[in-house]
Amino acid sequence: MLRPQSNRFLGSTRAERRRNMRREKARAVGQVFDGVREIGLAVLAALAALVLLWGLPLLYAAASFLTLALPLRWLTGREPVSLLGVLELLLAIAISLVGLFRALQGSEPIAPVRPEFARAMLGLCWLAALLLVIADIWGKG
Repeated sequence: MLRPQSNRFLGSTRAERRRNMRREKARAVGQVFDGVREIGLAVLAALAALVLLWGLPLLYAAASFLTLALPLRWLTGREPVSLLGVLELLLAIAISLVGLFRALQGSEPIAPVRPEFARAMLGLCWLAALLLVIADIWGKG
């Protein structure tokens, strides 16, 4: 029996139908993997947003305290100067500068609050850090 080369008149051959089914299965599996990848990226983006939302205010507060406390501890002889301490101070200064520059530029805060509130909280963090440093220096005297 003769079979035509093209499937215009009699439909596709059995081998061509199998090829089409394999292609469809491969497309379906690819779409599943694409969907899983998209869900994974969305979950990672949400986790990153939560870390920034909750972590940055705490990081700014810790950096403001360390920026003031470490040099005063070194000057009063409470702690020896070490390479790790200097790196910690440089990192705290960098984080503090990022927060201060963002506040001075009027950048939108990461948290869903007004920029004025975020700047006020940053200022209060510095005030609290100053009070804690003074208490730390006088308390160990």
